[in-house]
Amino acid sequence: MCIVGAGGGLADRTRVLFSYLQFARSHRQQLTMLWENNNHLSGRYEDVFEPVRDVTFVYGKRLQIQYKEKLLHWGPGPHPDFKSVTLLVRELIPLPPVIEAIRATLDKLRSGFIALHVRRFDLEARQDLMSFDVFDLFLEAKLKPEQKIFLATDATPTQERFREKYGDRIVVFRDIEWLGYYGKKNHIWQRQTDLFHAVVDLFVCTFGDDFLGTQQDFPCYSNPRRSGFSVTIEKFRRHYQQSGLPDWL
Repeated sequence: MCIVGAGGGLADRTRVLFSYLQFARSHRQQLTMLWENNNHLSGRYEDVFEPVRDVTFVYGKRLQIQYKEKLLHWGPGPHPDFKSVTLLVRELIPLPPVIEAIRATLDKLRSGFIALHVRRFDLEARQDLMSFDVFDLFLEAKLKPEQKIFLATDATPTQERFREKYGDRIVVFRDIEWLGYYGKKNHIWQRQTDLFHAVVDLFVCTFGDDFLGTQQDFPCYSNPRRSGFSVTIEKFRRHYQQSGLPDWL
């Protein structure tokens, strides 16, 4: 049995899940995935996605203690030999209530919309983010008359800022409830979107005509790095642009 886990957000966890699932299947093994509720992600995999063949999810810290000594991998990185995203995109299938929410949001956008992923959450105090001006310049270059903008974000002030500037052209899955800050210095935004919200954002951004995600500078890296969620959206976009819309949509 292959046992893995990752404690980050949806992008980190699915990257680990599906790369190590490829590894496990290549060895005719079952995969056990430890899935914690934490500040990075709130929700169980099977609350929003169809079950994955050959995978058992383990929830709750007490249940996970017995597995941690047997972990093959813990962390955000994929298996070094299995990095194809085809399995991820093909087998990450939303449940019917999530599909309904995706369709309803797409209906509000009509056709030919622009999608943005503007991450704030834990990045605000630690690195220089892409300024809002970068997104404004992108929209200035791409936005057509009457075209809608889908905004995927994780903080109430971001929704408010874009609504003030673009009015009813901004569409979101749902309004975010302000949860304040966390941390000793109260400088870091609490993630304010649950797993259901994140999955709807992922797929709606996937089907936009144009997309711009978040890039940020980390002091320990010489070059800017993209948000993992933005990278996942870009991978889904490339896949569906080549293969067409998924059967479930």
